[in-house]
Amino acid sequence: MSEALGRAHAKRFDAILMDFVMPVMDGPTATKLIRTLGYTSPIIGCTGNTLDVDRQRFVENGCDRIIGKPFQLALMYQYMDELAAEKGAGGDGDGKGNGKA
Repeated sequence: MSEALGRAHAKRFDAILMDFVMPVMDGPTATKLIRTLGYTSPIIGCTGNTLDVDRQRFVENGCDRIIGKPFQLALMYQYMDELAAEKGAGGDGDGKGNGKA
């Protein structure tokens, strides 16, 4: 996981797709750490968890959008278009997101 955090800090990706369940650290915790490193580009949380509390945890830790699994690629494109438009329209890119799902 430290390698992934280092990459997020060293290189500005257009976006990160973050899974909720991972072997070393969960997605919300990893998202929070990436945000503390100053990463402001979109992070889209990806989860099969349907509980609002799980989705809210992603939002509270800095996800800009949340997409359920299995997801439709068209929805991913829609979210990327929305996030690009928000950033272009003066979005502050603070990484706090609205967690729209």
